[in-house]
Amino acid sequence: MGETKKIVLPGEYIAGAEEVVPGENTYSENDEVYSSAFGEVRERERRVEVGWDKTRHIAQVKVGLELYCMVRKVSSTKAFLDCTPVADADKSGSAIEVSAVLPVTAIRNSYVRDMRDEVRTGDVIKARIAKIERSGVDVSVNAPDCGVMKAYCSACRAGMDLKNGSLICSNCGRKESRKMSSEYPSASA
Repeated sequence: MGETKKIVLPGEYIAGAEEVVPGENTYSENDEVYSSAFGEVRERERRVEVGWDKTRHIAQVKVGLELYCMVRKVSSTKAFLDCTPVADADKSGSAIEVSAVLPVTAIRNSYVRDMRDEVRTGDVIKARIAKIERSGVDVSVNAPDCGVMKAYCSACRAGMDLKNGSLICSNCGRKESRKMSSEYPSASA
């Protein structure tokens, strides 16, 4: 299992009992180890426990919270994202993870034909939480400072540079477009 920073809820599966021995705030049932508390999973010498550093702060997930997100999957109508709050991004090991959806209607105020014209798998974006429902978290990149902050070429996966308002692959020279954040770093032309 190794050293991890995974956050778990009570009753959440941690590992198989053949891999680890249950420790503090964990229990074994049917040869599987589960969490009995909210906290961070820690493993030491095959003993797993769940604990929490009480000095550590977690950003509250709420509407309006700014997130940095990695685009995991894109369809024509939505993008699936793995996110962390901007406020937590600079603190090593203290960020929480949020899975979110970016609907095509939350890209801009104007019509967007296809989500794949705006973001691509692997891109890093800045977004804000637009709504939280039982079905999950929806984000928006409608604000000028939101959108793609780091793009990767869809042909060769190299980083793309912003030159004279266009994204150009630093490796193969391919030009692509995205819904850019005003904070995307510019390269000298």
